[in-house]
Amino acid sequence: MNKGFIAPVIAPEEYIFGGLRAPKIIINPGGQWDDFVPTIEHQKKNTETYNCTAFGTLNAIEILLNRQYGVQKNYSDRALGIMAGTKPPGNSPQTVAEVARKQGLLEEVYLPFDNDVTTPEAYFSPNPLPTHLEKKAKQWLAVYELYHEWVFTPFFKPEEKPSILMESLAYSPVGVSVDAWHQGSDGKYIKKGQDNHWTVIIGYKEGEYWKCYDSYDDAVKHLAWDYNFDFGKSYRVVRKEAGSQGWFTRFMMKFCK
Repeated sequence: MNKGFIAPVIAPEEYIFGGLRAPKIIINPGGQWDDFVPTIEHQKKNTETYNCTAFGTLNAIEILLNRQYGVQKNYSDRALGIMAGTKPPGNSPQTVAEVARKQGLLEEVYLPFDNDVTTPEAYFSPNPLPTHLEKKAKQWLAVYELYHEWVFTPFFKPEEKPSILMESLAYSPVGVSVDAWHQGSDGKYIKKGQDNHWTVIIGYKEGEYWKCYDSYDDAVKHLAWDYNFDFGKSYRVVRKEAGSQGWFTRFMMKFCK
């Protein structure tokens, strides 16, 4: 069953880790993000939402805000899904991240996922968001800039991915696609089929397992070290200075004349 992940088609203009678009600054040298995760939120309550791409994206952003700035926020996965046009069977994490980057984020209190929501149609409403909620979401853009880039894609060799993922975790939690959820005999989660879910890697025990912060069941899952993730995405959140032009604009003006 698809949990909400639709595999993206990588466009030429989309950035791979190390590209110019995102500020490549080591934030967490050990690559372990356990101490900065938000309160667990489940994407399935009285209904399956198929909104894992929003849950995973916002988990990564909220972890970064906590680690970098000591800011603990809870943003509405539901609102981001609506703005991104998500509906069953799901969406691409690229589409969702771009909507967050361009349209901002709305706090959970303004559009929560409560137990009164019992169908996907009710969850992805009101659609479109009312103007006053769109304006509140855009206020986020006055404070922060969001960047994102691919860490790896299915074109990478499986044996390349562990070292790339370990390196990437020094910069941010990493969103990954997985085949949810199959446990091996040792209790670690393994891949059996096609990726159908988007979630977040928050650390590892080298050679043994990856730590995954998930939107289903237990928050933290241990994934087999040889888990062959198809897609991985790194995120950056940069707080703007008052009256600033933004990190990327300043960088381009200074170094790319």
